[in-house]
Amino acid sequence: MIVDNNEDVICRTRRVGQMTSLKPYNMSLKVLTDDWSDYDQRKIRDRRDARYFAFTENWELDYLIRKYKKAHPYLTEAAIKTAISECCTKADIIRPREEFIQCVSERLGV
Repeated sequence: MIVDNNEDVICRTRRVGQMTSLKPYNMSLKVLTDDWSDYDQRKIRDRRDARYFAFTENWELDYLIRKYKKAHPYLTEAAIKTAISECCTKADIIRPREEFIQCVSERLGV
């Protein structure tokens, strides 16, 4: 289970009964086309692969929530957290960034 600073549940570990297919990567996604250099630099500094998103890291969750709020200000933080939690699986502690953002974006309808 992942919690944010306010102790809200972000991602519950759960079994996934069936695979969901993702649409092909869409470069028009506002979140992906934004500048990720500060995220990349922190991942590199921490000796982690910047191509992968680790939803077990609170700073990465917070970063992603801020990215969605910046690109889609009408989205609530609760809606973003729900979409993130729906894309979390125990088997995939880290996922390719593009794939994870595509999943969250599909859940949010953006």
